[in-house]
Amino acid sequence: MRFKRTYIVAEIGINHNGSIKLARELIKEAKESGADAVKFQYFIPENLVKRDEKIFEILSKYTFTFKQWQKIRDFVYGYKIDFGITPFCFDTLDNAVKLEPDFLKIASGDFNNFIFIKEVISKKLPVFISAGASTIKEADKTVNFLKKNKVNFVLMHCVSLYPCSFSKSNLRKIEYLIKRYRIPVGFSDHTTSLESAIIAVFCGASVIEKHFTLNKRLKGPDHTASITPVEFKEMVKKIRELEENIKNFTKDFIAEELNLRYTSRRSPVAIRDLKKGEVIKKEDISILRPQDGIKPLLEIIGAKVIANITKGKNIMKKNILLRAVPIFLLLASCSRYDPYIHSSRLSSKDPIKQIEAIQYIVEKNRTSDIPKLIDLLNDDETTVQTFANNALIDLTGVDFGFRVYLSQNKKQLIIEKWKDWWEQRNDKQ
Repeated sequence: MRFKRTYIVAEIGINHNGSIKLARELIKEAKESGADAVKFQYFIPENLVKRDEKIFEILSKYTFTFKQWQKIRDFVYGYKIDFGITPFCFDTLDNAVKLEPDFLKIASGDFNNFIFIKEVISKKLPVFISAGASTIKEADKTVNFLKKNKVNFVLMHCVSLYPCSFSKSNLRKIEYLIKRYRIPVGFSDHTTSLESAIIAVFCGASVIEKHFTLNKRLKGPDHTASITPVEFKEMVKKIRELEENIKNFTKDFIAEELNLRYTSRRSPVAIRDLKKGEVIKKEDISILRPQDGIKPLLEIIGAKVIANITKGKNIMKKNILLRAVPIFLLLASCSRYDPYIHSSRLSSKDPIKQIEAIQYIVEKNRTSDIPKLIDLLNDDETTVQTFANNALIDLTGVDFGFRVYLSQNKKQLIIEKWKDWWEQRNDKQ
């Protein structure tokens, strides 16, 4: 099953307390709270538990006749919301299918009940199946069985506690199940917190199923583990906001940051008149907002002024000749430096990683990597260009003068110059 957005199910279960009127009110409130579907539990007590069990008497109070179920079905579709049913035996399964639900749910208690699972999947309806209190080996067996039979299903992560505390909801298992099985995974949430469902969506849950009640103080086993319409509506709102956040992922800054990026960053400004031929010192500039000039590059200190710069004006590239930064200064600014990083990191788009890789080449005297260093002379990052040029000087004793060649855009000349040097070096050897 695939969903365009998180599919949110209001689990009414047995919170109708056997009342058609209460069931209708729950359906109405679920729709108004933003649920995509409501789900009910359909059982015949004598087909579910032994008569001498205490729960038998309790469950007997929460049943409907088939005609009552038909009324409930009509209420659901009248409110234009999806309809799900959890059947607990073959009889209720057959009747549930007659009600034409949008999906069937297999409860955690039947996760290893392959006799029943086989009968459910034979109905050819979408299936949600809860994996509460199951081992991963059991999950492997059930998921593989469903895959083998080409069932349209969602595996529902679930912790079988009623209620379950937020700290025990084990939400990271959702990521694990998605990675292990490569199928849609949902979360059948038994906590009373809103955060658990929201975090589950962040972990990759495609479906959220949350117990739903009009009042937590009503009599019945599931009301205390449920949330109210006000809470449910807030949960849906937060999930939709999170979806919008996830959808709008970008590895860079967002468009709305552009103005602040301009106003909060800074550019070097002359604090006195700088004459042609002078060398810029730290005391000659101030780094001021906004960034309406060049970036405050390390190479500006020591750069030669090639055109007069008036006090108060930005330092511009056209007015200076940037110096080559000594290797030890660049390394000092490179906190992640590791002399054993492989030279393959030269291809990284991260200047820091490129610098680390260049230093590795110098440390290991890897003259075979000289062509790679020459490629970096065309890099957009001035710091990387200067570092590569210095590395070439260290390895070859030749200054390749990258600024001149780059300005003429004649990379081939650099390569030819390197070939000439390489041949002369070999001749000497």
